[in-house]
Order: sequence, then structure tokens, then C-alpha cells
Amino acid sequence: MVLTEATVANNNSTPQGPKSWPIQVYITTITAILSLLSTSVICITYIAWKDYRSTSRRILFYISIADFLLVVCFLFGTWRPDHEKSDLTCKIQACVSTCAYLWSLLWTTFLAVFMFATVAKRQRRKAEIMLKFFHVFGWGIPLIIAGTAFQLDKFGSNYDILTPGWCFIDERLSRNDLQLWLWLTGISWDVAAYILVSVFYLMLKCHIRNQILHQKDLFPSQEIKNIALKADRMLTFVPIVFFLLRFWGTLRCILCLYTDAGNSPRWWSKMLLYLQVSIWRRQPRVC
Repeated sequence: MVLTEATVANNNSTPQGPKSWPIQVYITTITAILSLLSTSVICITYIAWKDYRSTSRRILFYISIADFLLVVCFLFGTWRPDHEKSDLTCKIQACVSTCAYLWSLLWTTFLAVFMFATVAKRQRRKAEIMLKFFHVFGWGIPLIIAGTAFQLDKFGSNYDILTPGWCFIDERLSRNDLQLWLWLTGISWDVAAYILVSVFYLMLKCHIRNQILHQKDLFPSQEIKNIALKADRMLTFVPIVFFLLRFWGTLRCILCLYTDAGNSPRWWSKMLLYLQVSIWRRQPRVC
């Protein structure tokens, strides 16, 4: 196993809590506060302005709720006094943050699917019906996964090896168990979201570009055409930004699992850690 019992012993003798990682903690705190502000603005404007409550903005509202809960959990986990103790509060934080993370990830993917169905396929009625299934899948699956992991006692401290400060899958699990639950609670869903979001936004971009080039009657004025071109350019960057902002945590987790970075931290592990804590919540929003 790459992350061995020696790793735990080493981490227990040399704590890597907030006192040992001040830059990491401060960066996490600053980005978390900014994220709390941005998600709060989205939620407040959605609740206050009833006339602008479109379905896409409703999905964005769901994503913002999940992100808000996730950031609160990360702040709590980072500044928790017993930073490396796998107590009940640690396990609850890991369970709630895992659930919120999967909620955010799935609803972000659903937003891409919904936009493609309504804009490219022009099947809004079917998209609204799909939304009902999205609720079952988007809220239910994360609850089942996180609840099962909590019930089976898979959550705990990972000594800042797999996450930069907060509790997640307990690093003391056996090799196969650790890998299984890391893939079940995060990595596999990350990879699936990278692929699906990229595919659906690419197809939507191709649809808009095709209309601009071949259906000029839809754009009677240059101003309307410029708006369409601007939307086309935005759709180019959405999957790229989505991938770049989330990728660092996924990559760091995989490398720590399958290399010896857990036993002897390398320069790329620390670099990925700072990238993860500094931009992990800068997710693009399109509605």
C-alpha cells in the first residue's frame, strides 16, 4: 500500500493541523469567505426576484445551496481544534461535505444537460420532466453514498494527505477499502462530470455556431448576432474552466493514492494542495 501505517504514525508524531500549515489555512479561509459571499448573493437574488426564476436559475440555486453547505463544512473542518482526531464531529463533517460536494457536482452536470435539451433540442417539456428525475438522482444518490460510508465508519481524518485540512475518507483504512471509497465518494463522479459537462457544452456550442453560420434569418441585426457570438465564446470556456478549477483536487488525490507522496511529500503535492485550496470554489456559472 502506498499510504501505509507508517504514514499515520509519522503524521501522529508530526501534526499537520492549522498550526503547521498556516498558508494553507489562510488561503482556504479567504477563498471560503469569498465563496460564501458569492453563493449567498445567488441565493438571495433568486429568492428576492420572483420574476427571474427560470428553471436554469433554479438549478443554479440548488448548486449554490450545495456549495454554501460545502464551504461551511470545509471551514469547520479546517479550523476544528482537534484537527487530526477522527471523532464524531470529524465524521459528521466528512459525511455532510461529501454529500454537499456530490450534490453540487451532479446538479452542475444536470445544468449542462438541461441547457442542451432546451436550447439545442428545443425540448423544454421533456427537459422539465427530466428535472423530476434529476431531483431523485441528484439529491438521493449522494445521500445514499454518504450515509452508507458514515454507517460503515469509513469517514475520518486523513492527516492532510488526501484533502487540505478537512476530514474525508479515513486514511487508516486498508488499501483496497481506501481506494474503493475514494472512487465511490469523489473521483469517479469527478471524472464522469468532466466528460459529461464537456460533451454537452461542446454540442451546445456546435449547435449555436451552426445556427449563426447557416440560419442567418434568426439574426436580423448585427447586435443580435454579436450576442450569439458572445454566448458561443462563453460556451468554449465553461468546460475548460470547470475542468481546471476542479481538476487539482482530483489529481492530488489520485497521485497520493498511487504514489509515495503520502509518505514523503513532493513539491508537486504541495503545489497541487495550494491550487486546490485557492481555487477549488471558483466554478463557472452559466444560466
